[in-house]
This record gives sequence, structure tokens and C-alpha cells, in this order.
Amino acid sequence: MVISFGFFQLTYFPALNVLGPSVAQTQLGGPATWGLILAIESVGAVVGGVVSLRLRVARPLVACQLFVVPSGLLLIGLAVPLPVALLLVLSAAVGFGFAAGNTYWQTALQQNVPEHALSRISSFDWLGSIAFNPLGYALIGPLATAIGTSQALVACGVINVFAAVGVVFVPSVRRIRMTAAGAPATAEMSGP
Repeated sequence: MVISFGFFQLTYFPALNVLGPSVAQTQLGGPATWGLILAIESVGAVVGGVVSLRLRVARPLVACQLFVVPSGLLLIGLAVPLPVALLLVLSAAVGFGFAAGNTYWQTALQQNVPEHALSRISSFDWLGSIAFNPLGYALIGPLATAIGTSQALVACGVINVFAAVGVVFVPSVRRIRMTAAGAPATAEMSGP
């Protein structure tokens, strides 16, 4: 999971925050459109947070990863670029996925990591997740210069999708189950 998060941080935010505004300026109508795309992501996040309060998933880590897939699709959509209306839909889905996915990730941690180790595991998670983010920011400009902005966005989008979906096939990720409120996590963790 942490390796997947690392690939995500290496590619998504650098591509979105560095190349996205450039695409918006040259092909989508400028800063107002870019601001709208980012604002809609926030709206999606609010909705995702509210929905995740009620939506129970059987496999929280699988849900966490699948909810992140729209982020890669948004990068690919910016590469084309898709019409603004479709980019807005993708952006809302990204925000929804981030909020819901993070809820399920944090729930899985709380339910499956002993309390005495939670801070250490959480620290490892954060370090592994964001360690390559600065490298991504350093590389995204030269990558876009070398292969083109659209190609760099597609490459980052594909890496994001594969990193998210690839982890779903790891048996230990699929084995983690959401437990009922108050039930011990170990009762739900056994099995395929």
C-alpha cells in the first residue's frame, strides 16, 4: 500500500499542480477554468466524506485503492484535453475518491494495527507516501520538456492507475476486512 501511495505522490500532484495550470492556460480558457476544476474537486471531497460516513465496504483497502483511480483518469483527461464539463466530472470523482479512500484507509489502520504501534505505522505510512513527492516536482518539468506535456500527463496518469489497481491484486490487501463496530479486527482478517 505504501509503495502505491509513493508512486501516487511521485506522479499525481506534480503533474496536476505543474502541468495542469499550463494546460488550462493554453487549452481550457485560463485560470478561471483551472480554479473551477480545483473547486469542484473540493466539492467532491465533501460529498465523499459524507457518503463514507454511511457507506460500508467489505474490503477497505481495495475500496481505498479503487477510489483513487479517477486521479489517473483526470491526468489523462487533461492530456487530451477532454471538454471542461468532463474534466469537472473527473475532478469531482477525484475529490470524492480522496475523501472516501482516506476514510477507509484510516479505518483499516485503526481496526488492524495495535494501538501501541499505530503512531509508528502511521509515521511509516506518511514517510513512504510522501518521500518521493519532492522528486516528482523536480522531474515533472524536465519530463514534460523531453516528451511533451500531454505525454507526461498520460505517463503519470497511467502510473497512477496501475499503482492503484495493482495493489488490489495483493492477497494481503484483499484479506483485510471491515469489522463491525466494536468487533475485534482479528475475527475478520482470516481467510482469502
